Amino acid sequence: MAEESQPKKGYQCEFIDPVPGHLKCHKCKMVARNLVFVNCCMESYCSGCISERESCHACNASKFSTVDGKKHLKSIQELKVYCSMKSRGCDWSGTVEEWETHIDPNLDNCQYSDVPCPLDCDKMIPKNLIVQHMADECAKREYTCEYCDFKGTYEEVMNVHLRECKYVPVQCPNFCNVSDIKREQLWQHIKICSREELLCKFSGVGCEDRFWRKDEAEHMNQNSQSHLLKTATTLATVNKELRQKLLQQEETIKTQGAILSEQEEKIALQQSTLDNHNNRLEELEDKLFKQVDDYQINLRHQKHKEKQYDSLLPPDMPQESNTECSASPPKQRADTLTLSMSERKEFVLQDFSKIKRDELDWKSVPMYTSASGYKFCIGIDANGRYNYRGKAMRVEVNIMKGEFDDSLEWPRSAEFTIELINQQGGPNLEYTSKKMTLRRTASDFSYVGSFQRVLYDGYYGFLEHSQLKDYLINDELHFRISKVEFP
Repeated sequence: MAEESQPKKGYQCEFIDPVPGHLKCHKCKMVARNLVFVNCCMESYCSGCISERESCHACNASKFSTVDGKKHLKSIQELKVYCSMKSRGCDWSGTVEEWETHIDPNLDNCQYSDVPCPLDCDKMIPKNLIVQHMADECAKREYTCEYCDFKGTYEEVMNVHLRECKYVPVQCPNFCNVSDIKREQLWQHIKICSREELLCKFSGVGCEDRFWRKDEAEHMNQNSQSHLLKTATTLATVNKELRQKLLQQEETIKTQGAILSEQEEKIALQQSTLDNHNNRLEELEDKLFKQVDDYQINLRHQKHKEKQYDSLLPPDMPQESNTECSASPPKQRADTLTLSMSERKEFVLQDFSKIKRDELDWKSVPMYTSASGYKFCIGIDANGRYNYRGKAMRVEVNIMKGEFDDSLEWPRSAEFTIELINQQGGPNLEYTSKKMTLRRTASDFSYVGSFQRVLYDGYYGFLEHSQLKDYLINDELHFRISKVEFP
């Protein structure tokens, strides 16, 4: 748009006959286009070459006005001219008026005028040469690689494809006499090229000679004795170094072995100390529960004596209350749990997650060791106790007041074997308790002992929570008392 709005200068064409001076522009020196005259000196100008805002180019007058030269328009249009493309071979001639039509690119009259390439190569090409340009010169013309079947534009093939085409012949980098080496075969050629520079195969033992591949055999023959001598010297040095390293490694192994033995002795001592502590802990635990049971028995005997004493008092005598001797209430029971029992003393703990979360004191249904044996039940603490609290489940045996206690031997040693049934079909977890002492009790539950397994770091428990996945199905654990022995 900016170019269209710019005023045009004079006619840029070659005139056949001389042109009168008053028809030429004083500024551009060409035949004036839209001829005007200035009133200051009556010089002629193109209307686009002179402006009243500037001085006159002929007399330098700062103030002037222009006079329209339309009366000379016909004289200018009838001037004889050659085509602007005469130098390219166009032999056309005619008037100025006809010339403007002849060179108009939109009318396609002059076959020597420039037009843009139809393939968009950004070049202006004479109309009479456009076919030749598109066929042989245009960078955007379709072109096939001369070494393979790749097709693309000429510039794409020449500037991009040929740099990577594997069939293009390339020069050997060693400038040997082999020609026409395809790019994809260059590395194979280098491996056998007679002018490839090689390092002697005995460089590892000190020969630093370099030579072409074709001279390798000659070098080996001429230096065979030198190579053997260098090899022997190098082997002797390496052997000496290896012996020294071997002696150093043997010394290091002896030192580390001594340190390891010392550490093993310390570990054995610590393990022995830990076992003693754990045994002592078990003894104290058994002693503690025995004391609790004895205290509960004594407490009930005391209450029984108080009732006998109260019955001997006169009816009007007030009875003293002894709240200090009242038994503490038992721990919360999971009253909502349901249990099942088989003939082989099997039972099921349901709602394990609730028992673990609410820390409920769960007890199985009562069982007898035989038809007229000792009455007992199994207690389970889902969160464990002491050092393994929150890490493992604890399973314990509680003796109960039974129907046949008067005819049984008290106290009595017993060993219980319990199985935690693998509900995935794998092997059950079976564990036999240490020897337990059954003592007669008048209470509902009297602790006897627990099933314990060493877990980690010297901690004891029945089973880690992380190992329950094969045993805990539908939030249930299935147990079986498989054996009770009296050694």
